[in-house]
Amino acid sequence: MLTNGNQGKKSERVVIGYDCGDFFSQMSYCYLDVEEPETFSMVLGGEAYNIPTVLAKRKDVNQWEYGEEALKFGEIEGNLIKNLVSKALEGNLVCVEDYEFPPEDLLALFMKRSLALLTISINRSNIESIVFTVDVLNQKMLDILNHCVDSLGLNEQTKVYFQTREESFFSYIIKQPKDIWESQVMMLDSSKGYFRYMRLEMNRKTVPVVAFIETEEFPEVSFTCIPKQITTKENFFARMDLAMQTVVEDVCEGRRISTVYLIGDIFNDGWCKETLKYLCKGKRVFQGTNLFSKGACYYAKERYAETPIGKQHIYLGNDKLKTNIGMRVLRAGRESYFAVLNAGINWFEAKSSYDIILEDGKEIIFILTPLTGKGKKEAKFLLDGYPYHERKITRMHIELDMTSENFLRIHIVDLGFGEISQSTGLEWTEEISVE
Repeated sequence: MLTNGNQGKKSERVVIGYDCGDFFSQMSYCYLDVEEPETFSMVLGGEAYNIPTVLAKRKDVNQWEYGEEALKFGEIEGNLIKNLVSKALEGNLVCVEDYEFPPEDLLALFMKRSLALLTISINRSNIESIVFTVDVLNQKMLDILNHCVDSLGLNEQTKVYFQTREESFFSYIIKQPKDIWESQVMMLDSSKGYFRYMRLEMNRKTVPVVAFIETEEFPEVSFTCIPKQITTKENFFARMDLAMQTVVEDVCEGRRISTVYLIGDIFNDGWCKETLKYLCKGKRVFQGTNLFSKGACYYAKERYAETPIGKQHIYLGNDKLKTNIGMRVLRAGRESYFAVLNAGINWFEAKSSYDIILEDGKEIIFILTPLTGKGKKEAKFLLDGYPYHERKITRMHIELDMTSENFLRIHIVDLGFGEISQSTGLEWTEEISVE
């Protein structure tokens, strides 16, 4: 999946996609005037993209190793710290020798050390933005990532975004030739140490086109304990092949899946012969390891400058606002729709602040239009205690933000209207469902 796309670049501004996994992490980067991202390799000219997400502390000294070096010293000295992402999410202090370390600090240290590798090719001051892609993007993970970012010493001008691996999958796919994703696209992923699939489909009846991803995990199909004895190993992979083929046939039945991506080094061994035999009948099959980091890179470029294909397609995952939110307002004497929050953005980035003139009444109506197929509805916000009979006109300041993917917080302040009507000092806050 890697091409040397950054040759011939003119711009010095660069975007980075950082795939942060529990077992391995990867980094892709792309200059703004170059189309194809490039993935950082630990071996010059090779495809050693995986950086083990591990740390190891040298005994009796305050010196830390990361990645492959940590694996070496960890085995010798017994101080290897694995599963940094999971440990950060669990939140328990990590004991090393006689010290205890907050797990989010350890993950931050790993990120800082690994990102420093890019300074060989990239001037830190030229980083336009970084997109971190992870498996889970809940509030806990957001807090951890923000903590890590604070420790990286980035320029204030560098923009930072977070996304799930599902969205990185989507961001990668829509940058491929259109015939690849004219039907549904499936990914078979082993990057978590066990088998899972993602299936991307699009509703082309909507404008813009709405994309959804179905994901299912199969922890029982695990690749973390592969036997070393040859006969036992062959039997192990034969069972894995059969299990995977069963899942794949079930997913594909009755669906138009045109393309399949196999993600992870485990597929390099050529063991899944029966699964591949089934998949290669009428489907295009690609194999690689760096799709997520490259997808994050594509997303960063899209955030910098929206493309026609990006405008025409919206991904609606669990971390996305799935409803357009607006109001009916009078402009130049005519009623019109005023959009305040657009579906498709990350719910934790969804914020809006504006003023309106309220001429009568004591309620403000928001128009909710879901992109999931549910009908349009109105949400009425009642201004309790507002003396609307005594006032002809006032200016209301409205602030909106999402407290989760399904709940909108509305905060309204009465600002008054100059000498015509003084502010009452009243404020109102309420949460409403946008499902």
